[in-house]
Amino acid sequence: MADCFTNMWEKFSDKKAAKKRADYVLKYIKRHNSKAKEVLELGVGIGQVIQHFPKKYEISGLDIKKDYIHICKKKFPKYKFYVLSMHNFKINKKFDVIFSVYDSINFLKNIKQWELTFNQVNKHLKENGLFIFDMYTEKSLEYFKDNSEYTKNFKLGYVHSKGIVKGNQLIWYFNIFEKKLNNSYKIHKNKFIEYIHPTKKIKNELGRYFKILEENELESGRRLLFVCRKK
Repeated sequence: MADCFTNMWEKFSDKKAAKKRADYVLKYIKRHNSKAKEVLELGVGIGQVIQHFPKKYEISGLDIKKDYIHICKKKFPKYKFYVLSMHNFKINKKFDVIFSVYDSINFLKNIKQWELTFNQVNKHLKENGLFIFDMYTEKSLEYFKDNSEYTKNFKLGYVHSKGIVKGNQLIWYFNIFEKKLNNSYKIHKNKFIEYIHPTKKIKNELGRYFKILEENELESGRRLLFVCRKK
């Protein structure tokens, strides 16, 4: 069963942002592998992105958090989901497309885990399969030193997020304040850590397993989006 924070996160999640990410992944699939059918999302979360995929796709997803997968299985009973880490996952199946958005790949702690992830993705792709992902770059560390805190209202209360930059880490403190009937609030706390590694090193590792078809800057270069084909 999902914990309280995860249940509240599902109610708060930004559906417009999720659809935007789904739209650009689908755009690149159409452009580079229009016949693709079997798709795997790494870091599927609670399924915000895959819910915008057309029914013609056979969807699978993995995440390291059991709570997220619990919600996904309830929301999408026809899809396949796995509690696995992206750097050492093993699934007895190959896919036309593997993708990861929302900078989920930045939760990998070190360059070795990135290399292992690229290797596993390569192994799980069919011939000419696509790997699509976005990641935070070094520019994000400078940006979030001064732009990491926000508060946002939603129908069940409000959310406060604050990020701290420590070395190559982005440490996020994320609190959801759930409004109760007596006008008090119940706080649901969570902490996330993302790791920012040199883009040059990431591209070197990526190039061992994939041909980069597109490399696009997002958010003034704070984020990069890669569209790659299996070598």
